[in-house]
Amino acid sequence: MTFPAACLKITFNMDTLILFGGLGSRLSNGRKIINSKVHSGLNVYYNEVGPKALAGLTINGQSRPLLDYQLAIQRANGGSLYLGLGALAAMVQLYCSNKFGASYYGQPLHYLIEERPAGTVAPLIKMHNAGYLNDKPLLMVNGDNLMDINLAAALAGGLEAARANHIGETGIIDIVSAVPRAASAAYGVLDINHSNNLAVSFKEKQAAHLNPYQLVDGAELCYVNSGFSFIINPLAFFNKYVTKEIIELSAQLEAGRLNYKENEKLVKYESLYEKVAAAGQMAVVKHYGYWSDSGSEEDMLKIEANYQPDLPD
Repeated sequence: MTFPAACLKITFNMDTLILFGGLGSRLSNGRKIINSKVHSGLNVYYNEVGPKALAGLTINGQSRPLLDYQLAIQRANGGSLYLGLGALAAMVQLYCSNKFGASYYGQPLHYLIEERPAGTVAPLIKMHNAGYLNDKPLLMVNGDNLMDINLAAALAGGLEAARANHIGETGIIDIVSAVPRAASAAYGVLDINHSNNLAVSFKEKQAAHLNPYQLVDGAELCYVNSGFSFIINPLAFFNKYVTKEIIELSAQLEAGRLNYKENEKLVKYESLYEKVAAAGQMAVVKHYGYWSDSGSEEDMLKIEANYQPDLPD
């Protein structure tokens, strides 16, 4: 099996797509209030409620938006950063422009904006339409998931597993995190062949008792989608899995012609990943370090108590 030439250079120069379109409806408004302590330069929005990307986190005495912590994870990637934005996108753009300018520590910043929710596949469609998709790996990230991970090492390990399992250019390397089985219903779960680190199936949010698990030191652990994955060749992946029907449906949703809730599953990237896993084209990298969702206020409080990020000055 051959990979694109860009895959063979372990110089770790890849683009990153961060999905950050939500309002954070399960977070307290107090955490999302735009203020001078967390959001310098956003004085035109002070005392307004911002989107989830700008929700404040105070860790080790530093108060910064969730977006800052997510961007810090990508700091060594080397390629361009694409932010998939929706609700209150103008606030996020102004914050980034004021604080970082046109790039984040040398990584050019681009914005992919949905006028209305059009699914987590919508930013990929916008990247394709703008000519941004190519043959080098693309890191796709759920913006509200945080973890401590060496992404270069994860990619290298994932490519090794992909080669060993004859996964082609349209395949995926999914980074999974181990969680207690009781907690697994809140996330997409992978059934894994642990002898070769190949996903057997990818299931998006089902009852915990249905989820496959592994006994580790007597504990029942499920391997959930961490929200971090590498698309080996994003252009080839797009051409195979993102159909004309999906593209049209996403466009109709963004135009407000269809009900989003009734069509959400059809335009989520996880639905595409289910097909990739079923085709035997998903390699897995297991992560046992820190990982957290930030979907609820309780999650945010746990992050503030336990996360130790490597933030730039």
